[in-house]
Amino acid sequence: MQKHLSYLDGWRGCAILLLLFGHFNPVQMIAGHWIYTGRLGVECFFVLSGRLMAEILFIGNTKITTFYWRRFSRIFPALWLFVILVWLTVADVTASDVVRALTFTANYSPINDTLQHIWSLCVEEHSYVLLSIIALIARARRFNVPMVLGIIAAACAVNGLVQTIWLHRSYLDVYVHSDVRAASVLMGSAWYLALRDKSVPSWLPIIAGLIGLFIGVYDKLPDTVKYTAGTLGLAIAVATLDQAPAWCRTLLSLKPLTKIGEWSFSLYLWQQPFFIVKTLPLAIRLGLLSVLALTSYYVVERPARKALNEAWRNRLRSLSPATSSV
Repeated sequence: MQKHLSYLDGWRGCAILLLLFGHFNPVQMIAGHWIYTGRLGVECFFVLSGRLMAEILFIGNTKITTFYWRRFSRIFPALWLFVILVWLTVADVTASDVVRALTFTANYSPINDTLQHIWSLCVEEHSYVLLSIIALIARARRFNVPMVLGIIAAACAVNGLVQTIWLHRSYLDVYVHSDVRAASVLMGSAWYLALRDKSVPSWLPIIAGLIGLFIGVYDKLPDTVKYTAGTLGLAIAVATLDQAPAWCRTLLSLKPLTKIGEWSFSLYLWQQPFFIVKTLPLAIRLGLLSVLALTSYYVVERPARKALNEAWRNRLRSLSPATSSV
């Protein structure tokens, strides 16, 4: 069983707050139009996902079927609700948009703006598939997993560099694609596996996190720096967070922050329509977002996940008593 760490919920809470501030900051850019936090929030989600998946697949050795079922129960109920309701209420959302959103192909083909943010879920799901394949191979044949994950992450990052610098492609043509952005998730996994048993200075996660924070919010820096050096700092920070000073982990464990972290997936899903439609006052948009996100979390996301995981455990018990402890 994976140990629950409240400061990781706090990290997730910081991630969604950074994204919401970037999207709903009333002046959009502050301090002379050079600070933007939206993309940094997504990057914080990615490196955290990498750490968590490494714990589940490579440390906990969770069965691959169980791993996929848990991912399904975590993502799909709330996602289906959101996508279907958007399809029914937004006039220019088409059936093909719905298909691309629910098949996680939205980051490789045009999709309606109301569903465009699902690109990040596509990157995560594609990364999970890759990590699960590597986990299966590693269980059958031992090799240096952190090194392999690091090499693949570096290859993805180099792919982004080549497309941006030499092919002159834009952010939306490069950094929403899984063959580039999976580097962020893989870095989170690689550094966690490499450093989890190492003793590191308590200042390392602080310094690495500050470097990642600065690079991530300084909007004048090119994408090629943000998603290499910036991501590296964030990946090291979340990988070594267990050894951060007690005050740091205490701050991240504050109840309001961890609670926002619990709500983060529903908040992320529902923020996009209110980010796009700016005809309503900001306070009303944020109020509607909060109501819909919390309703989604408490009525759909949490009960569906609990029911689906309980059904899976019952299935394992029915198959064999020996599998009930998996």
